[in-house]
Amino acid sequence: MQSCYYCGKLILGRKCMGQIGNNMHTFCSEKCRSSAWVKAGEKRFSTSDSQNDSDNSGDQSGSSFSSGRSGVSTLAVSGAEYEYSAKTDGVTIQIAKLENKSSWQTGKLRLELFLSKSGGYVKGQQLSGFTLAISNTYQPLRKHYSYTAMKTTAHLYEKPKAGTYQPVLLVREEDEEGRWRVAAFVNFPGTLKWS
Repeated sequence: MQSCYYCGKLILGRKCMGQIGNNMHTFCSEKCRSSAWVKAGEKRFSTSDSQNDSDNSGDQSGSSFSSGRSGVSTLAVSGAEYEYSAKTDGVTIQIAKLENKSSWQTGKLRLELFLSKSGGYVKGQQLSGFTLAISNTYQPLRKHYSYTAMKTTAHLYEKPKAGTYQPVLLVREEDEEGRWRVAAFVNFPGTLKWS
């Protein structure tokens, strides 16, 4: 069974499809679809659009669409930790809360544990080192929504050379061109020796 992307209600009968950003979603009614567009900044209403919305909500001609996104989203991370198991080459990444503080919906998200040779990450800086693990992809996060109790286990992505590294958690967001850009980060205290 499917549930409405906007209100979460189970869809038992007629359903509507609508695009938010680059993704198609299912809605229980045209009202929910229109509300989702407005909330995501996808549809800009003129006065005549809002007055006639119930009459022609299925007709999208004349409507203006934009992604609503303006650069990389602003995300807040709290309660981040990681664990590496040498026996299985498995990496567990946990986040207590990942919150979207932007006024738009994010792109798809993923977590990346990076071992930096150049110290902690500073916004906009290029890091040198090794990507230890990358999580599965998370669905876009609506504005002012959050993921809680996130936990992902990934196998070793890239084996670092022997040395001492600063572990950094990067939260990456996929932009409209398909590039994964840093939307949030955590510099873990201490260093990690790899032999």
